This record gives sequence, structure tokens and C-alpha cells, in this order.
Amino acid sequence: MYDLNINYQAKAVFEAHSTVTSLAIDPDDSNCFYGGLYSGQLVKWDLRAKKTPVLTTKMTDLKYGDKFFLSSVLAVEVAKYQNQNYLLSCNSEGRICQFNIKDFRLIISPD
Repeated sequence: MYDLNINYQAKAVFEAHSTVTSLAIDPDDSNCFYGGLYSGQLVKWDLRAKKTPVLTTKMTDLKYGDKFFLSSVLAVEVAKYQNQNYLLSCNSEGRICQFNIKDFRLIISPD
């Protein structure tokens, strides 16, 4: 993370167990941001916490029915619907998934 007011000086480094392929800032909490990973997983960082994620999807979280979705995440976005925030992701297979933003539970994914 860089400070744009101080000549792009590095302020913090955040880590994940896989390459980060996309980022989204939580519109309701500017201390939190989400990442999509090359592994297909999602992570949440909190600026008030350490540099490691405070929440990470488990491989079992990426199962919908009898299918697993482990393709690289190309985009992640926070979406609000009926006063509830959700995390949307799009993977390299073109699949769009909706997750509960509080626990990363997979809500829906098209077959």
C-alpha cells in the first residue's frame, strides 16, 4: 500500500499465499479490502490487523453442489443488494460467483 501524498512511499505490505489477481475496497469500511487470488480463493485484509488476511476462503467454500471452482479470480467487486453487501467474483472460466461478505460462504454460482 502506498501513500500518494508522500511521493508514493510504501506504507504497508500485505501478503497472501497465492498471487493476488484483483482487489476491491469495502465501500462501508475503508479499512477493509478484498482480494481475488490465482488459486481461485478470496481473501480479506483489514488495515487495523496484521499484514496477513483476516479471512480466507477454504477450498470447501468454493464448492457448489458437486463442483469446485478453483480457477483464477480475474475480478472481485463488492455489490449491495437490498441493504446487504455481497462479494462478486469472476474467474478465468468466465464463471461469476456470489459470496456472503461476512464469511465467504458461496451463495450462488451458475452451472
